[in-house]
Amino acid sequence: MENQNLNKTLEILKMELMSIFTILGFLFAHFYFLKFSKFLFHLIFKKKIDLKDKYYQTDSWAIITGASDGIGKEFAKKLASFGFNVCLMARNKEKTEAVASEIKHLSPNIQVASIICDFRFSETDDFHLKISSELSKFKDIAILINNVGMGLNGFFIESPWEEMRDMINVNCMSFVLLTKLLSPHFLSRGKTSLIINLSSYTRVNPTPFCSIYGATKSFDDYFSRVLDYELSEKIDILSFSPLFVSTNMTGFRKDFGAISSKEAVEGVMGEIGYKNQTYGHWKHQIMGFLLGCVLGWEGVVKWVIRKEWVQKMVKKEFYKARNAGKAFEKEEKKD
Repeated sequence: MENQNLNKTLEILKMELMSIFTILGFLFAHFYFLKFSKFLFHLIFKKKIDLKDKYYQTDSWAIITGASDGIGKEFAKKLASFGFNVCLMARNKEKTEAVASEIKHLSPNIQVASIICDFRFSETDDFHLKISSELSKFKDIAILINNVGMGLNGFFIESPWEEMRDMINVNCMSFVLLTKLLSPHFLSRGKTSLIINLSSYTRVNPTPFCSIYGATKSFDDYFSRVLDYELSEKIDILSFSPLFVSTNMTGFRKDFGAISSKEAVEGVMGEIGYKNQTYGHWKHQIMGFLLGCVLGWEGVVKWVIRKEWVQKMVKKEFYKARNAGKAFEKEEKKD
């Protein structure tokens, strides 16, 4: 008799648990269906805002850091095509002048200026005074693109301290400095202003062999979203987190699934004014959404990277990319 009662109790418990898991499964599926529907609706039906109408006053300028190549160069060309005067901030004088000449040829009716500077020294007082003095020459600044970046890949324990320090200065301190210098002006303008901070998908999930880089990009994303809450009444602030972009710094090949710098910039243009965080290009938005649905990411990553063959492969590929990056860094240092 007791066994029968026990079996009946267990059967009831089993049915109750099945009901609970069925309800949870339905809610889980419903949540992701709504999330995916909202994502698709935004992706398909959103309209690009008129940047000049929203941000331009009279003789307005856009400041772009890291503008001598890659995404920064494409941002400068795109904003110039909209009628904004552009100021190119980079450390390689020859390359910056070449980009300025190209923009003047493509958009002859706008002004192009340049500030040659090395963002590795962003934390110093001398750098602060220099940049503050240079920016004060512009009557109206409407847009700031914090794009300058430095990559460092490999095992944390093997990474040189000097390179880690420089990357923190370039990827974080420069963003804080320029935002701090320009925010008072932005808040006093008659029109809304725009700040775009370049982050990275590495800020979403812990990415082995990109420890410092990923951490700096997490900082950039957090910094952007917090300021959006504080300053959104007068400044649109967007954290831009692309996945694979083929540039001289990253070393990604187009056949690796990476998009071009031009595609990355074209993609983010449609996101301005709608949100404070984006992956930009529609390909990256889809990839980011799908990766965001993956559960147990950290456990899988830990299991994979402990494999000896994975570590050997990663070392080979990352140090190959790192050498390419060093060659690019050496080229950038030339005047």
